[in-house]
Amino acid sequence: MDERALVVHLFAPAGQSAGPLERLWRDLGDRLGMTWSIPELGPYELRLDEPRLAGPPRARVLAARQSRSRSEIVQAVVWHRHDVLALLVALAPPPQDGTGWAELEARWAEVAGDTSAWALGEARLLTCVAPSLDTPGDEVPDGFAAEGVRLTAGVHTVLMEEAGAEARALRRFFVVAADEQRAASDAWLWSRGTDDFPPLAAHLLHAAKVRHQLRTREGFDADRLLGLADETLRRRPCGAAAADDLVSARRRLSSLLAGPDGLTLAVTKTREMERTVQIAAANMRQAAAGLEREPGPLRGDLELAGWLEQRLADDLLYLEATRERVRDALAEAIQAADEAVQDRRERLQRREEAVQRRRERIDLLQTAVIGSVLMVLAAVQAFEYRVPLPGPVTPAVIAMLGSLALLLATVTLWRAADQGRGAAVAVRVFGGLACAALAWVACATLAHLVAGAAAPVWLTWTVAVPAFGLGFFGAGPYLVRPR
Repeated sequence: MDERALVVHLFAPAGQSAGPLERLWRDLGDRLGMTWSIPELGPYELRLDEPRLAGPPRARVLAARQSRSRSEIVQAVVWHRHDVLALLVALAPPPQDGTGWAELEARWAEVAGDTSAWALGEARLLTCVAPSLDTPGDEVPDGFAAEGVRLTAGVHTVLMEEAGAEARALRRFFVVAADEQRAASDAWLWSRGTDDFPPLAAHLLHAAKVRHQLRTREGFDADRLLGLADETLRRRPCGAAAADDLVSARRRLSSLLAGPDGLTLAVTKTREMERTVQIAAANMRQAAAGLEREPGPLRGDLELAGWLEQRLADDLLYLEATRERVRDALAEAIQAADEAVQDRRERLQRREEAVQRRRERIDLLQTAVIGSVLMVLAAVQAFEYRVPLPGPVTPAVIAMLGSLALLLATVTLWRAADQGRGAAVAVRVFGGLACAALAWVACATLAHLVAGAAAPVWLTWTVAVPAFGLGFFGAGPYLVRPR
């Protein structure tokens, strides 16, 4: 490392960030001049295919490149460690160049852009060299408090962090290396020239995981889900509720329990976050190698991990308790809904049996009436008996018998039909015809008894038309199906 430099540690999930990381790797060559390989570390091209990423969890170099310049250090290395890809970039201009940290950060930001959409986290280390760690640097970059907490790593490095939100994805550090211990400082935060993963990068990688889980927890509103569960449990029907209400409540409880935003998925995600934080905290302690006992950023990361682990444990406790309540309520709702549905089925079955009995009675009545008429007519014909009806009355009686036969048949059809709208209209029409025919018989009989002649046509129509209307509209109340 040289007098003033910028070291970037960028961490991204393996398998999910291949596209953005490969594009950034190409831009490092096209826009920052990293067009030479570093054969002792790794290949020049970065190929993030799955077979290559599969392997042991030990950190290994996937690609490395640098600039052609011998007066400055412009290098980049991509590591694969556990389930994370780590891009480490060093921008160290010549001391006499006078390039400051602000310009180096601007140069990097122009190439990398906003990485928060696909990366777990990013750490920018603003480094410099001082004769002694007792007075680490005469100038402190903007954003850093000169009297802030400093972590002294052994005898070679002082580390300070810029204040900010705990869940931030971008972290900035001010790093001062002792002049006589520059090689040890480089090995701790950047590279010793081998394929050994730097200890500070290992710690920051797992700290990025912790902060990523913190952002995930902040984006997941457990309180809203718990409140929705309480409201759903409070509003569920109790006692002798309707079958439709019970089925609807069962559907809501089932969705709340096992839906895409339900309690089961929330419990699973919370348990995964809790375990991830626990693993990350253990790995941070191992990478810190005792430095976590000193005040500074490393201890702060472990304290944040402990706090987040406790919050996730609390969330998990409440979510599991609520899930058990919803499970019990769902079991109760399923039983109540099944009983209500079974009761409704039994009622429908009893109704169908009653309808069937009514149909059978009507069929028997129709058969008896028509059979009786046919038998009488057959007997009349067999014995050559002439019914003593006056001539004008005979056609009226024939019309009445025909309309009654049609009415009985149509009533049977209406009773048997599932969708009896047409049959109901026919019942009304034939009911009106039967009444009209009966009025015709009455009018013809009365005219024969009074005048000894047929009834006038105008009188017959005058009596038959209102009788038809009476039969048509009077049949309405009898066409209501039983429920």
